[in-house]
Amino acid sequence: MSVCVRPLLRLHVSEGNPPTSDRQRHVCSHPALRIPAGTTVSTALTRMREASEQLALVTEDQRIMGVVTITDVLRRLFPRAPAPPPAT
Repeated sequence: MSVCVRPLLRLHVSEGNPPTSDRQRHVCSHPALRIPAGTTVSTALTRMREASEQLALVTEDQRIMGVVTITDVLRRLFPRAPAPPPAT
């Protein structure tokens, strides 16, 4: 299954305009990265980096359960520090 994951490109292609650049053709023609549900965050990050992907489909028993982005992974690994209490 191939998925075009770039919204602007998807709109462009869905309007009947074929991808014009090699990069656009690559984005819309290669299979989406799939990561099994239950994969650790560090493993997901490693697989996404190795594949140069910023988005992956989360699968379980061959079914797509959701999507994880590199931002999701990084936020899980590096949560924001709580805001300091207001000065008195």
